[in-house]
Amino acid sequence: MQAHTSARTSADGLVDRLLLSSDRWSTTFVTAGLVTGMGLAYAITYALGGTSTFGASIFFLLVIAAAVRLRYPGALMVTLIAGLLAGPLMPLDVTSGDAQQPSTWIARIATFMLLCILTSVLVNRVRIGQARELLLAQKERDLAVGKAAVIATVAHEFRSPLTVIHGVARMLENEHAIPEVFVPLFEGLMESTDRLIDLVTTMGAVLDGGGAAVFLRTETLVTREVMGSVASRVAARDAHGRLQVEVAPDAEFLHTDRELAEQLLRHIMENALKFSPLDQEVQVRVSRDGDLVAFDVADRGPGIDEALLLTDPFHQGDSSITREQAGLGLGLFAAARIAQMLGGSLTFDARPGGGTIVRIRIASQDI
Repeated sequence: MQAHTSARTSADGLVDRLLLSSDRWSTTFVTAGLVTGMGLAYAITYALGGTSTFGASIFFLLVIAAAVRLRYPGALMVTLIAGLLAGPLMPLDVTSGDAQQPSTWIARIATFMLLCILTSVLVNRVRIGQARELLLAQKERDLAVGKAAVIATVAHEFRSPLTVIHGVARMLENEHAIPEVFVPLFEGLMESTDRLIDLVTTMGAVLDGGGAAVFLRTETLVTREVMGSVASRVAARDAHGRLQVEVAPDAEFLHTDRELAEQLLRHIMENALKFSPLDQEVQVRVSRDGDLVAFDVADRGPGIDEALLLTDPFHQGDSSITREQAGLGLGLFAAARIAQMLGGSLTFDARPGGGTIVRIRIASQDI
């Protein structure tokens, strides 16, 4: 099936190049081919059986091909040659065997030319319509790219002050500088700040029009500290202590963007905890894989539909207003995009016995 589709696509491409391409070489080639084809057809049939067996209708196909492929002057030239071969240069009328009268071959030439002109007009209109559609599509694409670039730039500018706000708030929390009466309000503020940082970071990463190098802020990190930070953020979903983390000795350090890496890991680990039974562990194994650091998150959930990787960046499996599970809606598409920006990948494997193993790879060659 795939071979058949490929062959059909190749044939369509060849026809498009021969009939629709506007470059000079192919135009000259097609013109010469049409004229040569008409001459050979006439000569061969004349040699084999004479003009009494040569039907003038064969030239209709050549005239239509010339009208589709060539501009008006070239098409009319081919049409005139076809008319001459089917008219004055053909001594006998193929239907009666009588000598052709001037009125007959003049009418035939006029018919060829009319067919050529009408076909050329229709093809020209089609080409104009295609050019307009292409121009509109290009404008829409440029507009979408421009919007994405603006959003990414704004997200990038928001990222630094939000990081400062978050850091100061954490410092106040660590110093116990928040009065007891304001602790609930402070926790709500921190949760909202974290969600806003996630949103801004994801938007900047997914919609960054300037490439990963513009948005990334890489540094050398201690892998256990990163995992500890992520674990503390997902603790609300891990009241039963189901999260088990194992870091291999050769993966103690990681050189990457802290915020993006933590957000990616947190999203995957939150999903694993969210959808796994309360009596089942979520196992995270960190190891070295060449220039990559591998994070394998194994759960016992219902599995992940990889088709969601092809949907919108913030698509959630349940996007209704009555969904039971809350969350930013980072989406597997955005998660895969962040992994890609970090120089790695995001893949899924079925876990023996049920569940999913999410395999996160993050580049870390600059340690």
